[in-house]
Amino acid sequence: ILVSNTNEAHVEFIRLQYPVFDYFHHLILSCEVGSLKPDTEIFEHAIAAAGHPPWALFFTDDLEENVRAANRLGIHGHQFVSESRLIDALQAAGVDVGNHR
Repeated sequence: ILVSNTNEAHVEFIRLQYPVFDYFHHLILSCEVGSLKPDTEIFEHAIAAAGHPPWALFFTDDLEENVRAANRLGIHGHQFVSESRLIDALQAAGVDVGNHR
């Protein structure tokens, strides 16, 4: 699930130029749900789309305030600073990331 603060113009540009949206089962876009990270509402949309309880989800973002907001809802959160630290955090949360080292 991609949770993004964005607007319609950026969404269309990305759809036309890059296949990144194809990697996600669900897109939770602020311009569509009417809420921005770190607001609780945008994360509630993601939880509903996931169909799993918050404690079973993992969220990463480069902004600490967004990670804290996810954590407050019970979502495992990690502030992205590097790929290696993200892999470590995913593994610590029980996610099988394969052999990425």
